Amino acid sequence: MREVDALYREARLIIELDSWRHHSDRDSFERDRAKDAAALADGFRTLRSTHRRLSAGGEQEAATIRAILAGGAG
Repeated sequence: MREVDALYREARLIIELDSWRHHSDRDSFERDRAKDAAALADGFRTLRSTHRRLSAGGEQEAATIRAILAGGAG
């Protein structure tokens, strides 16, 4: 398994926290997609959340994660 921002191993869910500051060029965009594809091949889904989404609606992001973990999505 590669380094990830957050891992819910039992749910086979990876959460990646992305910001424009660190993901604003083509190479990082492509690396992220390759990383997501490799994780999916290993049976893990990836949820990407942005700094903006967390700052503006952290409660909504938390509700989305809870729904996914409860089996309500995916």
